[in-house]
Amino acid sequence: MAEIHGIGALQSNVVVADSAGLGWHDGYTSYTVESSWQATLDAMPHLCLAYCSQRAASVRRDIEGEHVERARLEPRHFGSVPAGRTAAFQLQGNPDIQHVYLRQRMLDDLAVEVFDVDPAAVEIVPDLGFADPLLEQLVVGLLQLVRQDAALPSDGLYADHLLRMIGVQVLRTQSNLAHAHVTSGSTVDRSDATGVRLDAVREHIERSLHEEIVDGVHSRMGTADSQATINDRPVDLRDIVMAAVDVHTNTAGE
Repeated sequence: MAEIHGIGALQSNVVVADSAGLGWHDGYTSYTVESSWQATLDAMPHLCLAYCSQRAASVRRDIEGEHVERARLEPRHFGSVPAGRTAAFQLQGNPDIQHVYLRQRMLDDLAVEVFDVDPAAVEIVPDLGFADPLLEQLVVGLLQLVRQDAALPSDGLYADHLLRMIGVQVLRTQSNLAHAHVTSGSTVDRSDATGVRLDAVREHIERSLHEEIVDGVHSRMGTADSQATINDRPVDLRDIVMAAVDVHTNTAGE
């Protein structure tokens, strides 16, 4: 993916690892040791997620069309740079940041395939300083694939599947889909009491399944530490998948 901001090349930043040349089609990731920097980032056609892996940083962000934001980006938290808009950043600190770029065409396809909505009606909310445990595990798993794909021949298929999972999670939690039903041909009456109750039940089930999957991941890792990250013990993507299979199998058998 050529359309990236080049944050790793700014001032004294150092890119430790990245997915360039690995045959990935739907996205790109890099791991950068950053020092304080200030720059205006050109508009790019793809969404960029920034995951703080180590050491907090203070961030001032001025995105075209948005209010100026200031936030403390703590380890295990995310920020983002929306597609199609310039953004002026000032970062103070020495954090390790993993950037993940999601190809816009992939997000458009997911909007149709998974959510059955018109991609033109979907808007990513450019949040700053948010935590998402499931997104975190997927992003850390993507970084592990950089090392694995660099060591073994790969056509990028596995990485593209993981990038699509990240895309679905972003659309579910970081877009207007998280706050309202957006459809291409019909609207949902949010005043309908039955619909509201069904939504509450669905959200409860999804939340419970998510907690069981996360617990299953740590069980398979042999640790009860729910904060395990790349800085502690890396989470293998297979643990996530197999934990999900365990939950699905147990649920189906009840």
